[in-house]
Formats: sequence, C-alpha cells, structure tokens
Amino acid sequence: MRHPLAACMLLVAACTAQAAVPVPDAMGDADARQLLLRTGFAPTAAQVHEFAALTRVEGVDRILAQTRSEASTPPPAFAFDDAPLR
Repeated sequence: MRHPLAACMLLVAACTAQAAVPVPDAMGDADARQLLLRTGFAPTAAQVHEFAALTRVEGVDRILAQTRSEASTPPPAFAFDDAPLR
C-alpha cells in the first residue's frame, strides 16, 4: 500500500457519504407504538397499524395537525379581575 493516508481518507469519505443520506422508511409497529405512547394515552392496535405505515416525519406531522390552538376550557373568573395585586 503506497498511500495509506489516501486510503483512509477514501474510506472515511465513503462511510460519511452513506450515513449522510437519510432514507425515509416506514416506522413499523414498535416505533409507531412508542411515538403514540409518548404523545397520548394507550393507542389502539388500529392506531398503531395506521401510524406504522408512515415515516417518522409524517407521524409527527399528523399528531401536530390534531393539536388545538385554543384552550378547551374558559379561563377562571379571577383572570379578568381588574383589582390591584396585593
């Protein structure tokens, strides 16, 4: 081997190039279950199966699309009280 440094640099470049190209794959049942457990409460088998076919980005986007932007309960009356603070 005449140029060991060049060979090492080529090897590092080849490994880095492969690692830098993400391939969007479906999550699968285990990852879908984990995502749904961490963002909700006890997903059903149907929900897990539905999310298993999605990529991680698609799954997170679907969860975030279901979130509310307004409160589901009104604020308490004291929130509108104009009395000075003590």
